[in-house]
Amino acid sequence: MTITVLLVAGLISVIVAMEFVNRRILSSVRGLEDAARRIGQGEVDYRIEPDDGGKIGEVVLAFNGMLDRRRESNAELREEPTEPTALTEQTALMETM
Repeated sequence: MTITVLLVAGLISVIVAMEFVNRRILSSVRGLEDAARRIGQGEVDYRIEPDDGGKIGEVVLAFNGMLDRRRESNAELREEPTEPTALTEQTALMETM
């Protein structure tokens, strides 16, 4: 009888622990999904705050780093003066005709 009670208590503890871990992982993945959706809709300054130092936290940091590099690239593209190319010069010449 005592062994049965201990086994049932152990099984319940394992199920509760698994549910806790599962919810935590799903919450982090849903946060990434939400961020990807918001960024895709144009919120390019959106950032995700890592909630732990685990693997999901590493993915969040990598995601934020990717966004930082994208912002930098976009800023550089906006700052670069556009030099006329042969095609744009030909187009301008044809428009004057």
